[in-house]
Amino acid sequence: MASTSQSELLFNTSSNAYPSNDRVSVWLQSVSPFATPRKCNSHNDYLKPVPLFTALEAGCTSVEAKIWLRGGDIWVGRDAESLSADRTLRSLYLDPLMKILDRRNAQRQTSGSNYTAKGVFSSHDDAQVVLLLDVKTNAKETWQLVLQEIEAFREKHYLTSFNSSTMVQRGVKSAPLTIVGTGNLDLPTLEETSTENLRRTSKSYRDYHDTFLDAPLEDLSSKYFSTGSGYNSVNSYYASASFEKTIGSVRFGFSDDQRRKLRTQILSARSRQLQPRYWDVPNWPPRYHDYILNELLREGVEVLHVDDVRRVVDGVWDEGYLDSVALMIAGSVYMICVSSVIFWLGMRLKARE
Repeated sequence: MASTSQSELLFNTSSNAYPSNDRVSVWLQSVSPFATPRKCNSHNDYLKPVPLFTALEAGCTSVEAKIWLRGGDIWVGRDAESLSADRTLRSLYLDPLMKILDRRNAQRQTSGSNYTAKGVFSSHDDAQVVLLLDVKTNAKETWQLVLQEIEAFREKHYLTSFNSSTMVQRGVKSAPLTIVGTGNLDLPTLEETSTENLRRTSKSYRDYHDTFLDAPLEDLSSKYFSTGSGYNSVNSYYASASFEKTIGSVRFGFSDDQRRKLRTQILSARSRQLQPRYWDVPNWPPRYHDYILNELLREGVEVLHVDDVRRVVDGVWDEGYLDSVALMIAGSVYMICVSSVIFWLGMRLKARE
């Protein structure tokens, strides 16, 4: 992790400026060499002190942003009321990522599809970063523009991609940046927009694509009607579900049924070579939140959906939640017993009077 002075320079939020060349330089020279990649997804990343860089400094290898199609551009924000023209997908994420990757790969000796580009973490050249885009507007129109916006990354082979050609590495080839769509985006729309974007090359989605889906974790057992192959590592990257809706409250610990369901879902994702991910994990109280994250890690969830990325760096997750619950229950039972005894004694005294 970077020193305090380095972090202060990187995360200086005294102005309304967003990631700039200065922050890119600080990241590359002073922070990246010490940042350790971690399997965490920075939820609502655009709300962090400095979008993208706060998550990278914490080591998060996945950042999530809600995207909205507005006036021929892609804006980033929590809801329609919070959008502004100076907070775009390009300004907050694509431009700084391109600057980082270009400088990291400035000395490359080879070019073309056989070149393996270096990632954003100088301490781990092969570490990938996932840009998880939560589509909030019309999926087809929005994703068409996303595909256009990442064209420069495509040309420089910075994108994880699938290629069916036997002339190159067949299958999915990892690269520094992986683009994943979620929200309103579904598999048919992903296929259609990718094919349309490749029209000039006479190829289709099944020949080549460099964006992937966040598959619905609860539906992995169903068959996708147009391909018959379902969700897999060719078309998807994550497999996600709401923790609250699929597992429910675990304030008194996981029940046998809840743990069985959790393990079944994780196994379903892994059997398709997808990374299971749970969002909508309760944040309050903190010890309850920590308990859930620890249990997800123990059960094999590799990507943690987090809001406070700094806690990931600190690694101080309270594991005593269930003990505190047991103590609280014991305390409550004790108080009920004492109250009952006092009430009984009071009634007896009153009866004697």
